[in-house]
This record gives sequence, C-alpha cells and structure tokens, in this order.
Amino acid sequence: MSVFSRHRDESIMIGDDVEITVVDIRGDKVRLNIEAPQSIPVHRREIYDAIMRENNKVQESRKQFLLKNGDFAETLKQLEAARELNLRRILELIDYYNSQNESIEKKLLELRASQKQE
Repeated sequence: MSVFSRHRDESIMIGDDVEITVVDIRGDKVRLNIEAPQSIPVHRREIYDAIMRENNKVQESRKQFLLKNGDFAETLKQLEAARELNLRRILELIDYYNSQNESIEKKLLELRASQKQE
C-alpha cells in the first residue's frame, strides 16, 4: 500500500496510463480527477462494491440454474444437434418435393404432347 500527500493541482501516476489529480479540497472532502483508458473501469468504492454484489448474485443464480437443469453446455449441444437433424430433414423433403415436381412436370409435358398429336 502506498500513501501520498498531494496539494491541489498535484497528481499521482499509476503506471503510464492512469493519472489522479487533486482538483479541490474543501474541509474533509477531496475532489479528484482520474484520467484512465476506457478499458480500465473507475468507480467509487461503494459503487464497485454494489457491482461486485450483483455479479456474485448472477454467478450464484447461474450455479443454481446449472444444478437444477444440468450442464447448460450439454443442453445447447443437444439442441444444436436436433436443429441440424431438422435442417437435414427439411432439405431432404425439399429435394423429394423438387423431384416429385419434376416428375409431374415431365408427365404434364408428355400429356400435352400426346393431346397435340391427337
């Protein structure tokens, strides 16, 4: 842990990317400006704690879901396999109906040709 003393308009650098500057001091309150890349989240401690509590709740809910419903990944694999099977069946049906349609068209052409000859 590091403890620093700073006056107004003085800064502290954390690595090369994070700069903390004292903007104002009023009584027992200090206002800080924090410049950091967007990839580094910056929160007040109470906000950070609330985010962590919510994240923990989500993780716990996910664990409970998996315990109740089994392995979610395995369920997804089974659904994907069923979807693939259904797609194959649909394609087979399309091929079947196309071949039937071609056969019907061929018979119609033959019928029309025979009618013209009569």
